[in-house]
Amino acid sequence: MSAGMINILVGCILVAIGLISLTVYAIKGYRAGILPTIWKKVVSGYLLLLANFPLAFVFIMVSGAIAGRSTIAIHNQSSSPIKVVLHGPLHEPNQDFVIGVVPPKTEKSKTVRIPGEGAVTYSIATATKTETGIVFGYITSGISQSAKISVDEKLNVSVDEKIN
Repeated sequence: MSAGMINILVGCILVAIGLISLTVYAIKGYRAGILPTIWKKVVSGYLLLLANFPLAFVFIMVSGAIAGRSTIAIHNQSSSPIKVVLHGPLHEPNQDFVIGVVPPKTEKSKTVRIPGEGAVTYSIATATKTETGIVFGYITSGISQSAKISVDEKLNVSVDEKIN
């Protein structure tokens, strides 16, 4: 995060230097009487320098959206289908997020947006049993995490989570 902030700060300083230099160039051109011949270059320079700010804003928003997503993979190693529901700050605060039915011996993954903070829990249901537990003990927006939920043949659940 600090490297990105340093890049933004250096970029703003360089834009300020560019604007000052361009202004000095325009003033010297005006004094020399050649401003009518260089005004297109001056205006183009100002537009190019100032166009960096909306572009930087777009990149900041896109990177924030990417950084705020987490991937949860469910690996069903059992011989029966399982239904997986997640609960926590996913897409909307404290909303259930239904991953759906995961067929036997398959894997299903979903990418979710984390707009808030808190714990993310799971509920895994089979025809005979329901298991609940914690996927992420604490998660917050802006930090990308991933988790793999494995269900073995005896319907025991294990969770492997990591920060990306």
